[in-house]
Amino acid sequence: VEIKDKACPLLAPLAEEGWTDNDIAKLTIKEYLKDIKDIDTLILGCTHYPLFKNVIEAELNNSNINIINTGVMVAKEVNSILSQNDALSTSVAPNYNIYITDIEGNSASVINRIMKNNNESITNLNINLARI
Repeated sequence: VEIKDKACPLLAPLAEEGWTDNDIAKLTIKEYLKDIKDIDTLILGCTHYPLFKNVIEAELNNSNINIINTGVMVAKEVNSILSQNDALSTSVAPNYNIYITDIEGNSASVINRIMKNNNESITNLNINLARI
């Protein structure tokens, strides 16, 4: 087994701006993937990367590459642990309370897109730091 890693520091800020499927995102993904050849699996190792999955798939242009979303893998494992401990919620329609410290910019719209407007409440926390 050979493992290669690739840092992609521009993807998180692009995702936070909501730029996950525009020309800038496509060019950035193209640049990051240009040296990645002959792989059978690509692990999306950052919480932001699954937002680019469609662009990544289009750039790889190879249906034989297995793309692993680590968020899905973690969620499945958490579900398994909760099930084993009889700790799964029985609530039919959960409510989500999301707290952020920067409601400026695209934060709320990105959250709504990720959550698919799924009954969430977004609250801006105003944190005042005392000057020393």
